[in-house]
Amino acid sequence: MCALACHFYTQSEESELDSDQLGIQFSEAFLTGFDPDDKSITSIQAAAVMFLVELGRGFGLRASSYLRLATESIAELLASSSEELPCVLKKTVQGIRCLNVEWAQVTFQFPSVPGFRAVEDTYNEEAYLDDSPWYFYRYEDDQYPLWPGLLATTSREKMKLIDIINDRAALPPTLGDAETSTQALPHILSLLILYDYSVVQLLCPLLDLEDFPPRLVEEVVWTHAQHALLLLERHYRLHYTCRYQPALQMFVVLNICHLIARFFPAKPPNDSDIKDGSEAVTIGLEALEESNIGFPAAGALQELLRRSAPACSLRLPQSLDYLITRQRNARLTHSYHDFIDVCTRPSCHQPLWAVREKFDSKFAEDWYSQSQELGHKLPHPVQQTPRELQGEPDRGVQHLMQIWNLLNTN
Repeated sequence: MCALACHFYTQSEESELDSDQLGIQFSEAFLTGFDPDDKSITSIQAAAVMFLVELGRGFGLRASSYLRLATESIAELLASSSEELPCVLKKTVQGIRCLNVEWAQVTFQFPSVPGFRAVEDTYNEEAYLDDSPWYFYRYEDDQYPLWPGLLATTSREKMKLIDIINDRAALPPTLGDAETSTQALPHILSLLILYDYSVVQLLCPLLDLEDFPPRLVEEVVWTHAQHALLLLERHYRLHYTCRYQPALQMFVVLNICHLIARFFPAKPPNDSDIKDGSEAVTIGLEALEESNIGFPAAGALQELLRRSAPACSLRLPQSLDYLITRQRNARLTHSYHDFIDVCTRPSCHQPLWAVREKFDSKFAEDWYSQSQELGHKLPHPVQQTPRELQGEPDRGVQHLMQIWNLLNTN
């Protein structure tokens, strides 16, 4: 935990403390006494925390080994006991499962989650956790309002995204209505961003699927991608900055901005609420720049996003010249080896071949015949897609708030 905290430490000009070096020393001290065969709760928790430490430092491949170790160890521990799980073990299971959910989504992998005993329905034990105060502590003597943290409810709902398809309307009002509140906590906003990202990730392969009309899903993908960016810019970044955003959310920022740049590079004119490709990449670069202060992984993700601009024939604003120039000077430090280490693959692109292989030739026909029964609205024959609406105004924030129950499987 001390090693992780060093990434969030804000260095003052007067301080002689090297927080980066101190974090490395904490990690080394942990490894000195770490026994992978130790199946105690604290050892399992430590492995899960080391996943976050290594991920933030830019070593995603190594980090995934810690997460796999924590996952396998907790599964073995659960299998050896038939008694009622103690609260601390349930919380550990929930935490590891949440990490697996997010890591699988941002790296486009199947989640490595064995058949855990059900830990979602633990409401009676969690009221005190939801009521525990949360406040935005950054500096010594920081004064900030105390709010109920809602940590238990947030974690419980995040675990459900292991199935990817989940109905946001089913979220408790304390979470689902967070963006309309002046007290929206960062971890709740992160969950809502993850909900949008889940839909985008699920349907994005269909935009390039042969013999599948992309207009069937363009509206859904575009709406959720824009809404995720809205939550990031107008809520998360405005109130908390991206200096302290979790390392896993950095991947979401990269992927959402890249998707908008690639598939929806233009926008209706005179509409500041909707972001075109250049604006999305700009927001992403600035958000990752804030994170790069404490998390080296953000630098590699930043470079991947910067490269997506010329690849999508986008011109970035002159206000980013200072950032782009510095990245060009540092480009030698970001090789494909670094990208593989951070992202587990040499790019941020969702690997689509394996996904497309699962669709048969009648998939488009089945989509037409079955999607409406599952709650997905087919576009009207004369309805324009987001790409066709580039010349139309008035499709701003009010439109983005219309997040329908498009993927309700109930």
